[in-house]
Amino acid sequence: MNSLPEISTSRSAAVLWLEGLARQAAANRLAHFDLLLDATGLPTPLPPAPAEQPSARLFDGTPEQTLAEQGPHLRRFRLDDPRQLDAARNLAASLDCARLLALLSPWRFDALAAHLRHCSQAHWGRAGHGGLLRYYDPRLFQLCSDMLLPAQAEWFHAPAIAWHWRDGAGQSRELAGRPCRQEELAAPLPALQLNDGQLFELLAWSEAVWFCERQALASASLGFASETALHRHIVHGLAAARRERIDEAGREDFLLGWLERQKSGTSV
Repeated sequence: MNSLPEISTSRSAAVLWLEGLARQAAANRLAHFDLLLDATGLPTPLPPAPAEQPSARLFDGTPEQTLAEQGPHLRRFRLDDPRQLDAARNLAASLDCARLLALLSPWRFDALAAHLRHCSQAHWGRAGHGGLLRYYDPRLFQLCSDMLLPAQAEWFHAPAIAWHWRDGAGQSRELAGRPCRQEELAAPLPALQLNDGQLFELLAWSEAVWFCERQALASASLGFASETALHRHIVHGLAAARRERIDEAGREDFLLGWLERQKSGTSV
């Protein structure tokens, strides 16, 4: 493969991360990398992709169709196209790291988009309730992966050689996929059915993320090695609140006390 074009002379953390992603794509003999861009709540729409660049909105054809423009977008960037790499640099530098999840995949783009769209639709309960699995949010991605049952994880991760993102502290994170050919998977894929334990963990982890944002909590100042460790501790606190029947009005105070005991070294 030809030498990789420079993405930018800028040395910002986001651009450095993207340059590393491009090098890993080349090392895996890929001619591209893919970015999942979460447009939820952006004050202005994402810049449109050029007509020749593969692009898809994951909510198209789902119950969230009307929110497709404000939801997750999948775009493929070629390593041999300086303009596409420059566009990727601009997106990485301008978007918060909580809006950017990357993956290295050998799959055809249309097959990848259909697979990731399917993975966004979760189901639970005997009544057939459904909703979004926000795995495309990097703050929730590790949890979404960890909570999957083994059989679910096999097909969820099938398109990916690896997933890449940056955590809230700006540190690079990576999770290996379980790559296989699309033809090796069941067709159609089974629904992503969550049991009660999976559903509680997903909702608790989401609440932990929002709690940390509302309280402006930093993992290092509280004695945690990472943002993930902080979120996991709060999830344990939410489980304790549930056991002690703490109502919603008292839950935040309970969690603040839970964290204070952690900071002071008191066992919880």
